Amino acid sequence: MPRRGTNIYKRKDGRWEGRIPYEHPSHQKKYHSVYGKTYQETKQKMEQERELLRVLNNYEDLEIKAAAEIWLTDRDPYLKVSTIAAYRNIIETHIIPQTGNIKVTRFTQREMERFAAGLRSAEKGYSLSLTYSRSICALLLTILSYARKKYGYHMILPENPISTEKKKQLQLPGENSLHRLEDYLITHAEDDTCLGILIAFHTGIRLGELCALTWECIDLEESVLSIKRSMQRTSGKIEAGKTEIVLQEPKSLTSLRSIPLPPVLLPFLKQYRQPDPCYVIRGKKKPFAEPRTVQYRFSKILKQCQSEDFHFHMLRHAFATRCIDMGFDVKSLSEILGHSNVQITMNLYVHSTMQRKKQLMNLFTAKLPEEMQYPPLSYNTSE
Repeated sequence: MPRRGTNIYKRKDGRWEGRIPYEHPSHQKKYHSVYGKTYQETKQKMEQERELLRVLNNYEDLEIKAAAEIWLTDRDPYLKVSTIAAYRNIIETHIIPQTGNIKVTRFTQREMERFAAGLRSAEKGYSLSLTYSRSICALLLTILSYARKKYGYHMILPENPISTEKKKQLQLPGENSLHRLEDYLITHAEDDTCLGILIAFHTGIRLGELCALTWECIDLEESVLSIKRSMQRTSGKIEAGKTEIVLQEPKSLTSLRSIPLPPVLLPFLKQYRQPDPCYVIRGKKKPFAEPRTVQYRFSKILKQCQSEDFHFHMLRHAFATRCIDMGFDVKSLSEILGHSNVQITMNLYVHSTMQRKKQLMNLFTAKLPEEMQYPPLSYNTSE
């Protein structure tokens, strides 16, 4: 490991490592490491870490707000900007106001119960859902566990007091609504927003992936759509309270994928193709339209085609369900959707419709004698 500067080394993996010495409560000399892509970045992080970790000489003084900041700093190199921003928002909005001044070693199960009850309280005029409250408690426990391991605290971690919430059955948009939407999108395919939504309708891509989609990602010769980036509005790093648009790789490695284009899309893509590297959906003042703008346009389109109102992400659920009904194998569908495993696809995005259930139940009539058979179950596709 080549050395440069005071306790700064070049690692074999290409990163720089800075080691900050400190005295452990066991009176042994130990080191805390920070990492960076360059020597200067590592040196700057070391200076910030020394100031941030002034508590190293007095471990009992470490408060939860300091532990949270240390945890965020250490996780920053490994997580996406949007993920760090989401964690920071939860910490600053929910965790620090209630627990920030409490010492890590004194945060007991009773304190945890009190914290969870505060999340579910309606005193602020709103009450967080059980699922979100449990996630906040889980993040706090992650921070406490990290501090205990990093600094050798002798403490018993509390347990998450909020049990998992049974998810409500998701109601897909009605077939008539989806047919009206598809007809409207095809009729108005010359509009870039309608064309983009039509792509999502027949490929199941996410809203952020659609907003980041450029024409260079659409290969009409091979009939393949490549998902390389995702767009998201997240908390800005430069100025507190401000947000910014971030283009980044999709949420996981499996989300980086190539999707075969269905033949129904090809005539519209060929007719309305724009030169590279134009965005498929453009903004009025910017070369792109951000996710919340597309969601707003999507809601207006639903009104214009007299369809029921639903969130854009429901197109992804409806696409997955249609694919299963048409006979897709789950493995192929999982790869098209960009999931890491098929279980995610089955649990989150595949919903059995009443139409499908009645079709399956009708199979039982084949086993009965003819004189005992009843007419098949009928179904109505109207909403």
